[in-house]
Amino acid sequence: MQCTSETDPLLYNKEQILDTIPHRDPFVLIDGIVAFESRKRCCAVKYIDPEDRILQGHFPGRPIMPGVHIIENMAQTACFLLARDADEKDNLYVLAKINKAVFNRKVCGGETLFTEVTVERLFDELAIFSGTASVDGAICAKADLVVGINKREEKK
Repeated sequence: MQCTSETDPLLYNKEQILDTIPHRDPFVLIDGIVAFESRKRCCAVKYIDPEDRILQGHFPGRPIMPGVHIIENMAQTACFLLARDADEKDNLYVLAKINKAVFNRKVCGGETLFTEVTVERLFDELAIFSGTASVDGAICAKADLVVGINKREEKK
């Protein structure tokens, strides 16, 4: 099941996302969560503002979301899924590896990006996800991600 509808209600808003992941503006690349299955999958939504500073230089007059930001959007969605389920709220989740990244369609200013990540394998110190990004039901990018789980160290 893909998350592709702009009419889907938000399960988690931006404030709740900021309470869950360590990222902060201007580098928070998810605006809301529209689907969530604990330890399985998560779907995020991001409105691509054509006035965003990044898009002003990528490319002037033809704003296109950089591919690395689409991958980071997937990684932040995965981070939200892991952090929401974590026993320890101070864990840090970092993108460790990107496999099989493919970009099928550009994402332009004014569009709404939907990102779905699915847990493929979950270990104590890392998680493997498959990710898909889409606009209007058309797949824009796919990638497999490895996210490292840095556990909070006990203070002595």
